[in-house]
Amino acid sequence: EPRPLADAVFLDVPNPWDAIGNAVRVLKHCGRLCSFSPCIEQVKQAVVAMERQGLTEIVTIEVLMCEFDVTRGALPEAGAGMFRAGKRARDAEDRD
Repeated sequence: EPRPLADAVFLDVPNPWDAIGNAVRVLKHCGRLCSFSPCIEQVKQAVVAMERQGLTEIVTIEVLMCEFDVTRGALPEAGAGMFRAGKRARDAEDRD
């Protein structure tokens, strides 16, 4: 029988419900279990397995993909450039 040594276990496997029993055996008291599942049917099966193992405070969170456009470039020098841009904006407002 494995000793509870883990503060957290992350499952990213096709059938997480098959691994939950083993994960619970190595989790410390008040440990955390995170299971990644691509569809709601897998989530449902994993939750049932968690409940059978006596886990509580089960929460499901949807993670949405968000793309970032990362580019290389120089940032403006802090200070003077920012002041000039702000000053120009205020000058334009004063003319209106």
